[in-house]
Amino acid sequence: MNNKKFIKGLFLMITALLVAAFCPLSVQTANAAPQEVQQSDVIKGQVVDDLGETVIGATVVVIGGNASQGTVTDFDGNFTIKAKPGQKLRITYVGYKPLEVAAQNGMKVTLQPDAVALQGVEVVAYGVQKKVTVTGAISSVKSDDLVRTSVGSVNNILGGQLSGVTTVQYSGEPGSDAAEIFVRGKGTWGDYHPLIQVDGVERSMSDIDPNEIESITVLKDASATAVFGVRGANGVVLITTKRGAEGKAKISFSTSFSALTPTKMVEMASSLDYALFYNQMRANDGSTPMFSDEVIAKFRDNSDPIRFPNTDWVDYVMKDVTLQTQHNMNISGGTDKVRYFISAGMYTQGGLFKEFDMPYPAYFIPSAKSL
Repeated sequence: MNNKKFIKGLFLMITALLVAAFCPLSVQTANAAPQEVQQSDVIKGQVVDDLGETVIGATVVVIGGNASQGTVTDFDGNFTIKAKPGQKLRITYVGYKPLEVAAQNGMKVTLQPDAVALQGVEVVAYGVQKKVTVTGAISSVKSDDLVRTSVGSVNNILGGQLSGVTTVQYSGEPGSDAAEIFVRGKGTWGDYHPLIQVDGVERSMSDIDPNEIESITVLKDASATAVFGVRGANGVVLITTKRGAEGKAKISFSTSFSALTPTKMVEMASSLDYALFYNQMRANDGSTPMFSDEVIAKFRDNSDPIRFPNTDWVDYVMKDVTLQTQHNMNISGGTDKVRYFISAGMYTQGGLFKEFDMPYPAYFIPSAKSL
């Protein structure tokens, strides 16, 4: 009897030891299974643009999911979202076409630019912003509106294109006919010119080919120019030049010919008319004539042009019309790593003054090196 109790106690002891030994393993195995299920519901991926650059701040949501099933990409374009493989994800970003893709761990999504959506984006001080969110006074003009008129300076195009912008052209001399720009008048004494930046660099805009400009944005009020401090007191003009896009090389060529003519020339009286009118004036005052009949006859038949000239100096010096031409050729393209935009232009403008050949013979004057 005692032997049976001893054997039964030994059996219970061995059973307890076996349960204690295998119990942690069973708990660990039970806990590991839910972790695998949880990891399989997490999708990681990356969002890039058509040039291979990472997209920061793109919105990624699960179609048909709840409000918590959404995220945005980080500085490297990466995102992590709770979704099952095969579920539909919707990826959106300003200026790009929305994209719906099937969820897959380690996925890489490429967004394509949307030209229509970009029309609703304004260039601000440092970056871009949607038109509906712009609170400052901003006006802009696109490249298509800049090349409609053939002019030598971009300054002359802005007049009438942008609200609040006034241009005044003080000279018509070729090469010096750039207009002065005023943004809402003069805001300061002395230097009243607006701040002009081309791709973020301060420079003059009068020597830029309009065919190379993508857009021009004018910041007019204090809220829009606040980041520029006192330099923006007279307004800020931001110019963005064109850039190449990924794809095959694209060659564009444009040319234009224009005719310039004086708006209104002063009509001068001839020598004969002047003499007759002057004599009539003196006769009305009861005085003797200034020009005799012999002198008037010389003016009429032009028999003595040296002593009695009858020259129309306006017609002698000025042209009725002059020509100007503008030509531009550019090549753009690139790959996912390198983009290029190469432009070459030529602008010619003739003056309204007639040019006269000097009748003097050209003599050879030896230089000091040839002696």
